[in-house]
Amino acid sequence: MPAALLIGAITHSIPEWNDLSSILTLKEFPSGTREDFLRNCRDGQYDDVVAIYRSNTSTKFTGPFDAELVSVLPSSLKYIAHNGAGYDNIDVAACTKKGIAVSSTPVAVNNATADVAIFLMIGALRQAYIPVSSLREGKFLGQTGLGHDPQNKVLGILGMGGIGREVARRARAFGMTIQYHNRSRLSPELEDGATYVSFDELLANADVLSLNLALNASTRHIIGKLEFQKMKDGVIIVNTARGALIDEKALVEALESGKVWSAGLDVYENEPAIEPGLVNNPRVMLLPHIGTMTYETQREMELLVLNNLRSGVETGKMITLDALHDLESITLQRSLPPPNKKQKATPQPGPRPELCDALPWFRSVQGGVYHNGNICWGFLIDADCGIRSYLDDEVVITRVGGGCTKDANGNLVLIKDQDGDSAAMSSILNSMELKVPVGIVIGNRNTLLNRPLPYRYNVMAYFRITHVWYERIGRRTGAKVRFEKLDLGSKSWWAAKHSRPPLERKKRDYAMQAEQARCEACDQHSIRIYDEGWMCLQPSCKLFWMISGSSSAPADLTFHEKFLKSRLPLDPTIQPHHSLVPDLLSSLKYADSDALSKRITWKGIICPLCRRCISRRYWWGWRCADDDSVRDRDGEWKCPFEHILPIRPIALRWVIDDIETSPIKRALSWDAKFMVPEVDDVSLYPYRKLTYTIPGVGSIMHLVTNREINTRCNGPDELFGQLQCEELGLRRYPLAQSGMPYKYVVSVSSKSFKEACPPILRAMGRLTWASKQAHLAAGDTFLPPNEMLLLGYLEDMRIGYHDDGESSLGPTISTLSLGAKSTMLVRMKYKYYHGYSRAKKLLEEDPVLPGCKNYLRRRELKVGLLSGSIDREGYDELRREGLSMKKGGTGRGGEATPCIKMEVNHGDLVVMYGEGLQKFFEHSVIPDKRLRFALTARYIKPEFVGVEEIEKGRLELGREWAYDGK
Repeated sequence: MPAALLIGAITHSIPEWNDLSSILTLKEFPSGTREDFLRNCRDGQYDDVVAIYRSNTSTKFTGPFDAELVSVLPSSLKYIAHNGAGYDNIDVAACTKKGIAVSSTPVAVNNATADVAIFLMIGALRQAYIPVSSLREGKFLGQTGLGHDPQNKVLGILGMGGIGREVARRARAFGMTIQYHNRSRLSPELEDGATYVSFDELLANADVLSLNLALNASTRHIIGKLEFQKMKDGVIIVNTARGALIDEKALVEALESGKVWSAGLDVYENEPAIEPGLVNNPRVMLLPHIGTMTYETQREMELLVLNNLRSGVETGKMITLDALHDLESITLQRSLPPPNKKQKATPQPGPRPELCDALPWFRSVQGGVYHNGNICWGFLIDADCGIRSYLDDEVVITRVGGGCTKDANGNLVLIKDQDGDSAAMSSILNSMELKVPVGIVIGNRNTLLNRPLPYRYNVMAYFRITHVWYERIGRRTGAKVRFEKLDLGSKSWWAAKHSRPPLERKKRDYAMQAEQARCEACDQHSIRIYDEGWMCLQPSCKLFWMISGSSSAPADLTFHEKFLKSRLPLDPTIQPHHSLVPDLLSSLKYADSDALSKRITWKGIICPLCRRCISRRYWWGWRCADDDSVRDRDGEWKCPFEHILPIRPIALRWVIDDIETSPIKRALSWDAKFMVPEVDDVSLYPYRKLTYTIPGVGSIMHLVTNREINTRCNGPDELFGQLQCEELGLRRYPLAQSGMPYKYVVSVSSKSFKEACPPILRAMGRLTWASKQAHLAAGDTFLPPNEMLLLGYLEDMRIGYHDDGESSLGPTISTLSLGAKSTMLVRMKYKYYHGYSRAKKLLEEDPVLPGCKNYLRRRELKVGLLSGSIDREGYDELRREGLSMKKGGTGRGGEATPCIKMEVNHGDLVVMYGEGLQKFFEHSVIPDKRLRFALTARYIKPEFVGVEEIEKGRLELGREWAYDGK
């Protein structure tokens, strides 16, 4: 019978624990040391244990369930049922890697913890410790002063999970107004009248701040010196969650300065030790972590843990896993869904871009060979490995990609000879010579295994390249490669279910190697690969691909046994450069607060729960599932893993290199290779107005800012920080947007301006003002923007040449730049520059813009067409003659050279006016490798969107959002 292990003690549910003996052998570790427990695990005392009851006192005996402890837990263990609401003492990722599901008691603790939070809040409001201690000292009032009523106070709740919502429900009875902050907003039903605000707004608005969130690397010291500075004077702090959420030394300073009037604490940063400045301050209500210490709650928690164990053993599911999605939203990760018995040990990449995002040894979005620095790092074998391919538990034989095209049936056909001069072949030969292991990924369209693969792409293992040779494939010469698994001591996950384990290394016959012979024609040695006979494998030899030098080899050949079964001896010096499954997250555990924007943090990761490759799609970090739902459309579990990066505002100082972040007046100069603007320092003072005019097309107005503008209240300096503190919904794809729906890069769901946060509305005020100036300068009717697109650039991100749409837009597109400076380049589109498309199709209507290629000749032909001296047929024929001219243009790759170059700095506004600008020209943006926001406002013509979307774009800017140009 399998066993269950109790660590610590059960107090209120002993009969129910004993009842489990009908299905489990009951074992106990009631006390002892961590060393005792580790020794018991290593000695095999728990080798039959499938479930562990981890009591809320277990940590003092075993210490935390960290990676070290989890590594020695028995392989039989499937479930850890934890008596507690948090996971800060359990390394869930390490448990998951061992296939262990972890549950907690999140719902059982809600009421008792919320009761204590309210008790501490009232006690702190009335500074109740002072009169209580005075009475016990024989002084009736002592130093008792006036307290505060809860009525009409703002209760700010940081972490609106189950406990937070119970606190809110109780606080409403006292007449309090509830505001809260989570990483994402709750549904109206769960909000129950509470108001969702940004983190900074919560700090600024709360009269009482209650902490009800989980502790993890992202939330440790979430309340510190900087956060206290943002709070009201006389704020009250209540913490019943985890002590380390608050920097206690900073709290002591805030209490002593009067910034914090009082505090109520049930948890401490270094329990059981308490910061002396808290113990000695009579204005602080202190409890010794008794939030759940009621008979009813303790029994309910114990019963829930026991029911979790029973359910896990009997059904494969633990009950409270269903409730995990209801945990506080500011979390590092949530626990594992019910175990999937079909799950493999291999990482399970999702779409190919996510595979390439997460694996440093395979970044080839197209093609089967990933090489870099003349070394082959990774290989993909998918639908077509070529003829005469092979795959078993330890050997892969496949063609080398390149030089192919698809025939009518979709099969790859070699259209040119392959040789060692190609980049792919050169890297493969280098990896073989330098003994660099190669990672292999197999796609589920590969049929060599003759059985289904679990995922679209599956990481196999590291392999050594043992042989590279050439064969006759049709009429061409193609390259083949043989890989041998690097680790021959372990069974491959892709091996057949009932196949034998691999031979021990010491029992292998390394002397057996493939046969080889010397060619009498070219005097070169070639190995024997096929049963049908030896062949020279040198493509330049006249006997190439001739069996025994006499007859051409048939298409159907059988691999020679020695070639398949030979193995290279163990060489401990051969080691891979990268881990097969990299662990980026562990290196970010103690990342700096600006990690959010660093280049390394927009790499992909391997989900520690389900092993899926995840691209960083979200601004705040990684999430395995694409949305907040726990199950997919088929009712299957979605992986709940997410990792949130520390989101602390990055100071403007760290994204601008100049000694002063803004100049008094920016000095300007221009490169003579580009258009020089008209400079106006008067009409829109204090801005410097630069105007670039493209005749017959439109103009670009660049409003250059300065220190006076940037440092004003709610100006660009403050907006840069405010945007970082808001939940803006930023994703790599789709883009974040307010107002009318954006149609041109990707399809996204847009938010109504009624849902927009204050920084967005403030920015919209500036952009509306800037758009209006461009209309006024052109003498045109002003169409106020009804859509805003927000882009956030992390380190090294850029946007290549693009336009912002054509027919559906009004004439004006305005952009506000915040943060790092960027370079904006404008050039003519390829087809208007050349007069034909990339497919060499002539334009039906050639606008012949100044600066286009062969401008004088094309203008002469156009004049002839318009005057009637050339008919349409003759006009097109003369234009086609231009296609035979020398290929390429004055710019790279035949593109037009940029005609406008602008340095756009923090706070600058850029307004593109004229529909022809988007039709005929395109622009690129290259930020200065640091955090930058670009907010772009446009007018979308209502006739191009559905009726239901028009309302989203309605915006009336009140006085608090309107901008006056100062």
